[in-house]
Amino acid sequence: MNKKYNNIIRNFFSDYVTWLSILSVLFVISLVAIIISGNANGFIWIIPVLFLVIYCLSFPLLILYCKARKDLQDSNIDRLTIKITKIEQDDTFVFKNGGGATVGKRKYRIIDENGNYYLLSTANDKDMIATFQPDPAFSVEIEVLEKSRLVLGMKLIYESRTKKESKQQKDNITHFKKAFCHYL
Repeated sequence: MNKKYNNIIRNFFSDYVTWLSILSVLFVISLVAIIISGNANGFIWIIPVLFLVIYCLSFPLLILYCKARKDLQDSNIDRLTIKITKIEQDDTFVFKNGGGATVGKRKYRIIDENGNYYLLSTANDKDMIATFQPDPAFSVEIEVLEKSRLVLGMKLIYESRTKKESKQQKDNITHFKKAFCHYL
């Protein structure tokens, strides 16, 4: 992968790698315990099968990772100027605990004026965009992977507005900068 974008890719997929590592260790431990206990028959084999089913649940992230890696290898990077019209949490690529709360970095989808979406994640586990004023219409220059739509870098473009609009816009930009500082 391109060294310039390694940190961004690593940041976006770090939760996935951690989850797979933990799941793999638990899988190996349960498999060894089954073999050592000598009860390798009957219903005990349902445990490893359940681990394999859990692995399969992460296929969307694996597919996204493969697309991102292929885009980087082929240098399929677009540089666009977009006007952000909506920022929403993307539940497709997040991990949740038993209570439904998000675990790890939050993943977001920014949507431009043409309805195109771009994927990005917060810099750490604590950041999130909780309060975004209505009409978060500000422009950014982005570097994005063509097929995976994963954002690699951004630069804010400031526009002049009225005093009231500029206050809301300033708040939006402040929240945006805090949550996605590693892209700027």
